Amino acid sequence: MVGSILLVVILLAVVLLVVSLGSGSSLGAAPTHKVTFNETGGCQGNADYADKYSITLGGVTKAQPPNAGLPISGVIAFSPAYKNMSQLTFRVPDGNYNYTISPSVEPYPYSGMVRVNGLDVIVQWQVQTPSCLSIPSP
Repeated sequence: MVGSILLVVILLAVVLLVVSLGSGSSLGAAPTHKVTFNETGGCQGNADYADKYSITLGGVTKAQPPNAGLPISGVIAFSPAYKNMSQLTFRVPDGNYNYTISPSVEPYPYSGMVRVNGLDVIVQWQVQTPSCLSIPSP
């Protein structure tokens, strides 16, 4: 009787392990945290957002819009209409990560480093539209 109960407990543990591994988790995997990049719109009160850009974080590149070809190139348009594309999120374990925001037109690329240490992180960045780069006349 005790042997039968022990066998049932062992089989139940194996079933739970198989179900857990099948759901996408893995034993001993480090927890991950969100690193969210928020484009804050143009300077000087303009609410302009880029129509396409990419962010590389720790060697992984994502683009907005998601179907944009990489590397991002060509003319970049700026408008409040692109606000819905103003965010990209990565999931990473704790660590220090270099990032680059592109396309390869001035004033890009913009780069930096983000530290993930047990919590989600938000990186704010501001698009530099041509009006931001102009020098006011005297």
